[in-house]
Amino acid sequence: MTPRPDVWSVGLIMVDDLYVEGEPRAMGLLAGGAAYACVGAAYAGARAGLVARAGAGIDPDTLAQLGRRGVVLEVKQVAAPSIHERVYVSAARETVYEWELGSGDYEGTCPRPGDFTSDLAPDQCVHIAPIPVTYQAAWIAFAAGAGSMIILDPHTDDAATDPDAYTDLIPACTAFLPSALESERLAGPDHEQAARDYVAAGARIAAVKLGREGCVVATATGVTHIPARTVHRPTDTTGAGNAFCGAFSAAVAQGRSAVEAARVAVGAGAHMVQHAGTVAALDALPSKPGPRASSSTRKDQMGPDDG
Repeated sequence: MTPRPDVWSVGLIMVDDLYVEGEPRAMGLLAGGAAYACVGAAYAGARAGLVARAGAGIDPDTLAQLGRRGVVLEVKQVAAPSIHERVYVSAARETVYEWELGSGDYEGTCPRPGDFTSDLAPDQCVHIAPIPVTYQAAWIAFAAGAGSMIILDPHTDDAATDPDAYTDLIPACTAFLPSALESERLAGPDHEQAARDYVAAGARIAAVKLGREGCVVATATGVTHIPARTVHRPTDTTGAGNAFCGAFSAAVAQGRSAVEAARVAVGAGAHMVQHAGTVAALDALPSKPGPRASSSTRKDQMGPDDG
């Protein structure tokens, strides 16, 4: 019998070739927002499920390694090419991304609710990683129909070109988790006020990811700043925000408070930047996962004391 995930992570998987200045190249890494979010969920001690499309170019053996590391796979094989990108990291740890010539596109690689063959339940989180907002809206409707908790990480481009679409989606979210750039595009430069605004718009929790500055997290009772954890020599910042969101989703599923979820999430982001690719990050996780909260305590722990 297939194990039941605490968190389903929905979104892209892709192939990265990593070029870090002064270090050997790392080619053919399994990457993508949904995969990195699984690292974050596992970091928080939850069982993660991956919902994605594997296009041509995704190595089946590498994908199977996720399953052997405890990730439940709901991955549809498709003939379309996978997205393949080059990641260049300078000595100052500035990162540039370039899609390879002939790389796949969102149309072929974004998962649809019709791809999903498992059941959803109200005590599961559905984390929707960055994919175009039209696909995210379909997944929100699907998850809402099952009564599942919904964690949304917006798509950077659509936060600029279609902010009204996110205004419509926020009320359905258990937690809304934009990056600083996405939040600036959606609600302006004051991140604390933006977090308050997302909660006022209907999200139960909002957290704005601030990179090296940590995050601000808001509930109906207030806003808290959570500092980042110090990493003296990051390998690659790719996937840090995704791992944050996966860990935050797991903590919500476990019944932790919003502030506790944010603290776990910044730890997951710090873990991710020290490793290249999904498999290496999973392999480097602590052997003993964090505590889980029982479903009977979930309502109280997500209540008015948050923040």
